[in-house]
Amino acid sequence: MGNFISVGSRKIGDGCPCFIIAEIGMNHDGNKDKAKKLIAAAARAGADAVKFQTFKAQDIINPLLPIDYDPDEPVPKGFTYFWEYIRQFELPYSWHDELIEYSRKHKITFISTPCSIEALDFLFERVPVFKIASMDLTNIPFLNEVGKRKKPVILSTGIGTLAEIEAAIHALRSSGCAEMAIMHCVSNYPAKPQELNLRNIRMLKETFSLPVGFSDHSLGVTGAVAAVALGACIIEKHITLGRKTPGPDHYFALEPGELKDLVTSIREAELSLGSENRIITKSERLKRTTYRRSLLINKDLNKGHALIGGDISIIRPGSGIQPVDFPKVLGMKLKKSLKAYTPLKWEHLFV
Repeated sequence: MGNFISVGSRKIGDGCPCFIIAEIGMNHDGNKDKAKKLIAAAARAGADAVKFQTFKAQDIINPLLPIDYDPDEPVPKGFTYFWEYIRQFELPYSWHDELIEYSRKHKITFISTPCSIEALDFLFERVPVFKIASMDLTNIPFLNEVGKRKKPVILSTGIGTLAEIEAAIHALRSSGCAEMAIMHCVSNYPAKPQELNLRNIRMLKETFSLPVGFSDHSLGVTGAVAAVALGACIIEKHITLGRKTPGPDHYFALEPGELKDLVTSIREAELSLGSENRIITKSERLKRTTYRRSLLINKDLNKGHALIGGDISIIRPGSGIQPVDFPKVLGMKLKKSLKAYTPLKWEHLFV
């Protein structure tokens, strides 16, 4: 267990390019063609992976829960039980291989979250990493089964305390998982900026010595870009073909053009971060003369004149003696006559 994780040929961790996951999730709306359009849109935007969810509604939801059990979920009329609504968003097992091949043709990695042991075994040979949802952070029996598959894991931590995160990591590690990353996550939809608590990214890295990403449910791209600046090495963000589409996850997702903007912003942020070494670029060094001040003679002066403070201005350009040496030149004499506003050089002076 270390500070890097491999997803296929990609190494993820500090110093590596951020791994950007376009979370399709349930936004295919039970339509395979829409799933393909979302894959293609994510690939065009420059995302590294698309992620779905492999589940059957009754794998995750009590079939007796009434349709209004979750007051935050805008459910349309016509359903008696909540699982009936969620069933619309299942990704059929029979679609997976076709979508995986479609993703491969578009040069984007296919990932899906297993939500049952059946799904875990189904996905084992089909995905390079298991992405585990926040709802399973405390599902220790399931995490033990995940760890036994000895595949890299990306673990979301929404609603999780540090103790719960530690227990989940221990379960995965002790059962055989050798590569793991954890995702800072706020399980509000959408999450408000003041709820994101992005400094948790550094805290989680220091606490668990693992790669840390950010599963972002906020609106827009600001939170995700800020997370990268704070050290997130994975960004997960929902994508939709249209935010006004009815459904549980469309309204806070990015549309394709916005996802492209996110990818561009993250790549620019990575370039901007640079290193912790203090570096003055070659182009910036050229500005030392044009931007900085130096000592200039502010009037015509004759050879042999002993300089006093009133003879000198400290103005641009920076091609003369530097301001720090102003006291040294006082009282020194000119070797030759100088015109006003001549940058003062040491070769002009003698004691």
